[in-house]
Amino acid sequence: MGITTLLQQVIHLLVKNGKSSLDVLWVGVKELEGHPVEMSWEDFQRHAANQWAFYPIYPMGMVIVGDRWWVEVQYGEAGDYLVFRKVPDRFHYYEVAKKEEILDRAIGTVEGNLAEALLEERESQEFYSR
Repeated sequence: MGITTLLQQVIHLLVKNGKSSLDVLWVGVKELEGHPVEMSWEDFQRHAANQWAFYPIYPMGMVIVGDRWWVEVQYGEAGDYLVFRKVPDRFHYYEVAKKEEILDRAIGTVEGNLAEALLEERESQEFYSR
């Protein structure tokens, strides 16, 4: 048996990404009868359990929000579908000393390039002033 309701589709996407309904903080719909609406998971569950996936189309601007992640509707020519998104993790590749070395090198390069550019400008001015 395939996924048939909006609720089943959302739960499938949550599980696929290691989440459950317990991880949902709130559900929002950007435009429901002309107004933005925020609801609890329980309210969403009651409404989505009877709504067939893909018919009617997903509610305009629907988001299901958790801690550092959300599900949103992606609209496209081939049809609308749900997408799981998460806030990117911060980069921790370099230790502090390495970062300082990289920054010093970058600043040194900028200063060196600036000094070279000023020297070239001065030389060209001297050449044309002769």
